[in-house]
Amino acid sequence: MKKLLMILPIISCLSGCGNNTPVADTVVFGTIYTAEQENNGLAEAFAVKDGKFIFVGSKADAQKYIKEGKTTVINNDQGLTIPGATEGHGHFIGIDAIIKKLPCLNSSYADVKKELARQMSLETKPKFFMSWGLIYANYSNGLDGWDKTVCYADELDEIAPNIPVVCFDNTGHQALCNKFALKKAGLIDDDGVIHSVRGGNVIQTTASTPKYSGWVSDEVAPYVVEKCIDLNELGEDFFIDAVKSAVSTLNERGFTNYLEAYINYLSKDGFYNAINKVDLANQLNVNVQSFDTIRSFEDTKYQARVQEIKTLANTYKSEHFDPNNVKLFADGVTESLTGWLLEPYSKGGNYYGNQIWSQEELNNLVYESNKEDMNVHTHTFGDAACRAVIDAYVSSEQKLNKHYSNTLAHVRNIKPEDVAKAAQYKIGIAENLIWHSTSYEFDAMLRQAVEANMIPEDIAFKGYPMKSLIDAGVLVSSSTDAPCAESTIGNIQNIIEVATSGLSPNIPGSSYNPTELLTVREILECLTINGAKQMGIDDKCGSIKVGKNADFVTMDTNFLNYSKLDELRTIHNVKINQVYFEGNAVFSSK
Repeated sequence: MKKLLMILPIISCLSGCGNNTPVADTVVFGTIYTAEQENNGLAEAFAVKDGKFIFVGSKADAQKYIKEGKTTVINNDQGLTIPGATEGHGHFIGIDAIIKKLPCLNSSYADVKKELARQMSLETKPKFFMSWGLIYANYSNGLDGWDKTVCYADELDEIAPNIPVVCFDNTGHQALCNKFALKKAGLIDDDGVIHSVRGGNVIQTTASTPKYSGWVSDEVAPYVVEKCIDLNELGEDFFIDAVKSAVSTLNERGFTNYLEAYINYLSKDGFYNAINKVDLANQLNVNVQSFDTIRSFEDTKYQARVQEIKTLANTYKSEHFDPNNVKLFADGVTESLTGWLLEPYSKGGNYYGNQIWSQEELNNLVYESNKEDMNVHTHTFGDAACRAVIDAYVSSEQKLNKHYSNTLAHVRNIKPEDVAKAAQYKIGIAENLIWHSTSYEFDAMLRQAVEANMIPEDIAFKGYPMKSLIDAGVLVSSSTDAPCAESTIGNIQNIIEVATSGLSPNIPGSSYNPTELLTVREILECLTINGAKQMGIDDKCGSIKVGKNADFVTMDTNFLNYSKLDELRTIHNVKINQVYFEGNAVFSSK
């Protein structure tokens, strides 16, 4: 009798579960894009248990994983379900924190001065002032739109003479500083004499007697921040709140994997500590990978700097946070005439842009990083920068006889032979797919620059070759290069619409380079499995496959087969219903 009693519960379980079939926590039905090669990347259903996909296949076969009262069933028959998306190069955590603390996003110079004056009128005055996205004043004064005869540094000093003021422009690669900040950073002395720093410029006015304008470019901008501003003064709660806010926004927009490319000179200790603590509290509902930037103006030897990054990474690394990576800047931004080109900017000229590192230095930096099992992510805009970095990656892998997940970011202009080399050596590219829609003002600015012989036409208008890269076999992921506060571009629906139609639902403009537009499936692949491969986590994320983490997004409309322009222009209206991370719902629209 005792034997019979022992067997009865087992028989009962087998009957309820269906011949040893486990009871799923969640089962989803509908059109499912898996991002896998099998069955043309499609499935009718999947089952989830303990945070993992345990079944992917037909609707009929999924029924056996359901037990009433135990399984949450999501019927998404009219919609589309995809794997959790990956941001291949963003600034959500770092920049977003600054924007929320000092709200001056995409503001005019007049607005920035007004906000600065308001803060300086407070009883408790700020210790510093930072802003992001300082927009061009107009487009009549050349490429940057600023009056080159004006010393803006002195104007800002009249409002705030005793605190550093640093206002980044739209690109994030130029900043407007007051005189106090320039002096504190050692870029000018008491007599106004300019002292140069490697990797960028202290831009002078074009007045009859040139002097500092307040503008600094490329590597000089972060140099000023490092010398003048300590965000740690804002306290630990500031950083933790910033991380939690960014994670919530990422989940709301369909992201479960995220590459943060802009932390270190904004106080890496503060942010690293916060990300680690949020993860240890089981609130980091994204896989975060960050990069510590080695700057050209640093005096530390490569080996010592790499070891410093590794030590910091070992201190703060956690289950969902991997800071064990290196970022480099190979050049500036082409629109600011600092992207490093193979041909001169002006016909008959001899200016090729800003080459931040020599080829030998790039080779050594990548080699030392890879040797310590750290991947390298490099900012590259111009075709010369792309070539130099690809050569450095190949050189390192050949020396170490090992493949690394080294990547390029942006890749505005690149030669076909370098595309082929990137494909051959499996070098990933985080491409700015969202930039394939350009505002009318920005388009006019580029055309004016071409007409003024400031930039070659093909360089100006044949950039971001995402379709050509994919067709050549390059691993391409999607990148917004933007903070969370940029609500007009950040969600996956807008990214998909711009990458397929070339037009933004939020910003009036035109398609930047229509020959390079993607299909819906191509952009979905960039957003999911390719991004996970770039981060080196595709063994557990990036696709809907048995054994992988159950990260997925359900949407209310099935746009998988959209191809007509009028169809593609509606994707921004698609609603995200749910976002799951490791089997747990982290966002719901209901």
